[in-house]
Amino acid sequence: MEKHYYKIDTQFIENYGAHSEPVTNHWKFKGGDTYFVISSSPRIANAVAFVATYLANDGCQTVEIPVQWAEVSSTEMLSELEERNLKTFTIE
Repeated sequence: MEKHYYKIDTQFIENYGAHSEPVTNHWKFKGGDTYFVISSSPRIANAVAFVATYLANDGCQTVEIPVQWAEVSSTEMLSELEERNLKTFTIE
C-alpha cells in the first residue's frame, strides 16, 4: 500500500484577556508547530482533520489551528525530523 507523507504547520493564538474580569477577547498570534502525518490515504484533508482533532482546543485561553499543509517526500520528512524535534503520526 502506497504511503503519503503530509507536513502540517500550525499557528498558536493566545487570549491575553482570558485572565481579566470580566473575560475579554484580546487574541495575539504566537508561534506554531509542525506535524508530519504518514497515511495510506491520498486525501490530505484526512491528515489535516486528524491533526485538528488531535489539537482539540478548548478555545478559552489558547488555540492551535492548522494553517498550512502540503504533501512531501519521505526524504524531505526525514530530513526535517533529523533537524528538529517534531511530532509524527501514522494513520491508516
